Amino acid sequence: MIKRLGYDKYFDDLILWNPLTSEYKTLSKTNSHRECYMKSPYNVSKMYYTSSEDDYKILYVAKSCNVYTYSLKSDSWRKIESTENDHPSLWNYHHPMQSALWDENVYFLNTMWGQQYWVTKFDTKTEKFTKVSNISSQIQTGVDIWSSVHVQKQCLHFCVSNMYDGRIELFRMNEDKQWTKLETCLSKRDGPNMAGYVDPLHFMRNGNWLVHYPKGFCLYIVDVNRYINEDHEFEPPDNGMHISAVEKYIETLVSPNRYHASNFC
Repeated sequence: MIKRLGYDKYFDDLILWNPLTSEYKTLSKTNSHRECYMKSPYNVSKMYYTSSEDDYKILYVAKSCNVYTYSLKSDSWRKIESTENDHPSLWNYHHPMQSALWDENVYFLNTMWGQQYWVTKFDTKTEKFTKVSNISSQIQTGVDIWSSVHVQKQCLHFCVSNMYDGRIELFRMNEDKQWTKLETCLSKRDGPNMAGYVDPLHFMRNGNWLVHYPKGFCLYIVDVNRYINEDHEFEPPDNGMHISAVEKYIETLVSPNRYHASNFC
């Protein structure tokens, strides 16, 4: 997992951490750019493995749309040269960009002010970006919505929640790169009582959703078959709490220091 550790007001150190073994590694800044460590909710990072190189890498998209890769084997950074035409497919207007790793590719969910939605693919072998699919025509768009992308049952899924009516819409991308609408459900906090969006955190194996309701400080499960919710309310410490998107990872004994044994902590 990639974690950030602040060392001043504007920049963070990047930490590679294995939660299973508790080992960690502070990433080198060799060949990096300052924007790789700049504090911003719009920077996106995704870790992946390349079997051809036997290397773990991190894809990093900065707010400027500049793209970098970090190699664990060489412990160094490299900027990926991309054309200006790639930039509109990477930058997210209004919301932080969501991403998912699937079939050795990284998929980004992009939105422009909640009015247009499309998926961009990063091929980890060729290091090229491709605009894969547009889903805007199937969504009741609006600025005040929240979206997320997930991989479940070997398919890419896209989820949208609406701030005003509590509606949650789920779509699945088919083999032909077209989207099929699977579900539309309303939370029991719909209508005037909703008073804020729900943040989809995790698409569960049974087809239900674990979502976060920031306004009411609670987590709850959306049962898409019965359209009801099981609440798990909690009191936020220090009069406030922020729950970011859940980071999913595969448990492994691989050490972040596997290529540099002398760096064991």
